[in-house]
Amino acid sequence: MGQTTSLTFVLRPPDDVMNNGDFENGLNNWEVSGTPPDNVTSGQYSGNSSLRLSGTTALSQTDSISNSYQPILSFWYKMEGGDGDDVFTVELLGTGGLTPVNSFSTSTNSGWQQASLPLNLIEVYTGPVGVNFSLAQNGSTQATVYVDEVSLGASWGGPLKTYLPVISQ
Repeated sequence: MGQTTSLTFVLRPPDDVMNNGDFENGLNNWEVSGTPPDNVTSGQYSGNSSLRLSGTTALSQTDSISNSYQPILSFWYKMEGGDGDDVFTVELLGTGGLTPVNSFSTSTNSGWQQASLPLNLIEVYTGPVGVNFSLAQNGSTQATVYVDEVSLGASWGGPLKTYLPVISQ
């Protein structure tokens, strides 16, 4: 008795524009440059597969959204191996020229982590959006990054709280 369990829920946006953001269909709808990522079916975050990046590689997708409330990019990632010199970078693209408007970088090994990047342009955005994932191998030991559950669309408008019933025996 007296045990507390924490759960994390990440809801996809209602207007998610990422096609195949869960990588269930391999690299469909994604543009790749450099070392092609692998679609893996073990060690994934959720579903049947995730993407494994290694070497020096880049992955991108663009689309457009309309009347999207505070758009946000959300994704799950896991970085393994490497010697601390390899860098995993994510860029959120927006505005007419699809320029980077927000970014995230790490070179730290970890278990699965959720990250999000808000578009931060205007409250209700209409226009082009995109995402770039890249892994740069800089050291002698190669890092591997797994990516899953990529979504981009309207935010839910703030923290949502739910109360669940407590059953004690």
